[in-house]
Amino acid sequence: MITILKEVTDWGTGSVSNGTYYVNDYGYLVAYTPANGVYKKFKEPIKQFSKARRKFENVGTVDNGDRGIAVEGSNGNTYYIKDGKCTCPGFKFRGSCKHL
Repeated sequence: MITILKEVTDWGTGSVSNGTYYVNDYGYLVAYTPANGVYKKFKEPIKQFSKARRKFENVGTVDNGDRGIAVEGSNGNTYYIKDGKCTCPGFKFRGSCKHL
């Protein structure tokens, strides 16, 4: 699943323009559309995408096909395992989790 995030950060008097970000289940940036509207898909997902000190609106999601094996987490959330990676927060931060 790809989550579409529109940045709504108020940069004050600065000339920074907000764009739209496409983030995969692992929290990696896979595509970007700047304010001028030119969509750019990256060859490899960018792992260093950070939402710190910025504000976003969740515009929607796009199904990216087979997400992998669905597992239930301890809090009842559903996570997906595919290619040795998990979509849970623990894997996103530590690179490992109990679901694998």
